[in-house]
Amino acid sequence: GIQKPTRLPKLITNSVEYMELLNEAIDRTGQQTSKRYKEEDIRAYRDGASDPLRYPSYDWVNAMFDNALMHQHYLSVNGGGNKTTYNFGMGILNQDGVLMATGYDKYDAMLNVNTKMNDFVSFGGNVNFTYGNRKQQNGAMQNTILCIYTAHPTYGPRLPDGSGRYVSRAYPYESSNQNPIAFSDLGGTTIDNYHASGTAYLKLNILDGLTGEVRGAGRWSMMNDLSQSASIPVYYYSFIHI
Repeated sequence: GIQKPTRLPKLITNSVEYMELLNEAIDRTGQQTSKRYKEEDIRAYRDGASDPLRYPSYDWVNAMFDNALMHQHYLSVNGGGNKTTYNFGMGILNQDGVLMATGYDKYDAMLNVNTKMNDFVSFGGNVNFTYGNRKQQNGAMQNTILCIYTAHPTYGPRLPDGSGRYVSRAYPYESSNQNPIAFSDLGGTTIDNYHASGTAYLKLNILDGLTGEVRGAGRWSMMNDLSQSASIPVYYYSFIHI
């Protein structure tokens, strides 16, 4: 199947409109006047609209969120004879995340066996095992979302010169958060979860109307997480305008 984000905000992605509206907001509040876009910078984006590599109107939400594939399969086998029956099943779930560099894979298996040795003794048990692997952004997810929603449309994730160098902002006076694509490319957390459980029983028919039964159960779980990150130099997108 295909997963889709339930709802995403519609942000202003036209750079000229964004710059003008931000200036208007600063003029109305009288705060953070140092963040006001210079008229020559707005004019450069307006005149350079035909060159979106140098003067982009970048949609960070569209770049970071996308429809994602998901598939799930389950196999079951059962059988046996007069004295022993069994049931075995295993399942697989592969789920890509709608947010870049996220996803979840799950594998589980189950075995159930019951045996009647004779009219007096029967025994059986079941075992379950689950392994889950989750990939996510480093830190709290809301931090990544904040980076996406506060990124300006005036710059893309990398310099357009083919060098692959990441960008922090278009101009030195712009406010900025972390580049969400750089954040996704160069770091992340992988969480492995292991769970196993089992039960067993022994049943004795001692006399007519008198039975005895012993049951036992156990559970085991373990979690491993690995986080990776890298420090990289970042550049102003206006570097390419020089």
